[in-house]
Amino acid sequence: MKGLTKLLAVSPLLLGIGMTRITPLHAHEFIVKPRQLRVESGAKLPFNLLATHFFMIGEEVEPINTVKAWLVEGDKKASVELKENHGQQSLDGIASLNRKGTALLIGHLQEPIEALKGEGTKKSRRIKREKFAKALITVSAEDDGYKKMLGHKLEIVPVSNVMKAKAGEELSFRILLDGKPVRSQTYATYDGFSRRSMTFAYATESANDGLAHVKVTQPGTWMVRVEKRLEETTKDYDLYSLKATLVFSVQ
Repeated sequence: MKGLTKLLAVSPLLLGIGMTRITPLHAHEFIVKPRQLRVESGAKLPFNLLATHFFMIGEEVEPINTVKAWLVEGDKKASVELKENHGQQSLDGIASLNRKGTALLIGHLQEPIEALKGEGTKKSRRIKREKFAKALITVSAEDDGYKKMLGHKLEIVPVSNVMKAKAGEELSFRILLDGKPVRSQTYATYDGFSRRSMTFAYATESANDGLAHVKVTQPGTWMVRVEKRLEETTKDYDLYSLKATLVFSVQ
């Protein structure tokens, strides 16, 4: 898939090429969606944690005991209380933003291990799913906090200054697995692009150095998404499914 870029309306079927596909209906994407991505210091910022195949609309409320959320401002990290919102199909929180510069809203989802059958076989496998979500917020002023690595098992870290991103620019991101660069199919879309399930505005692949390049074609709220599935035979599970999303603003 090297060189695969700028594919409109990318089909989810591409995600299963070259592997045994296990496709339970509830394997949603996990996304942090703040009400705003540019605020003033002192603001109280509502946000949603979404489990969905439709970007950026909530489709399912994840069990609240499997999800945690934090606000990162500089070197400080504070947990944020979440509440179920069955009307919008989301988990909701309110973050109090006090430090000028880049703030990060973080979500983490650890799903229970589940036994599933692969397509075309009667054998079941145990799968562990872990999902990481980040959103970058400009608070009063811009700084280089967008580069901050959080040490997630799977992480998307901007290389380009996405806080100043404008429509028509190509942005670079580094994809990290256990803190090391990894090749990965990389998908991106923006709020309002499509209401069809698992449909992305852009697709590419990171190189051996972990770098993926995404052209942002429209202003608005953008999301970059990656996934890795690892064969890990342990006493508890056989497959380890990791997903990560990053949300940011394009002017």
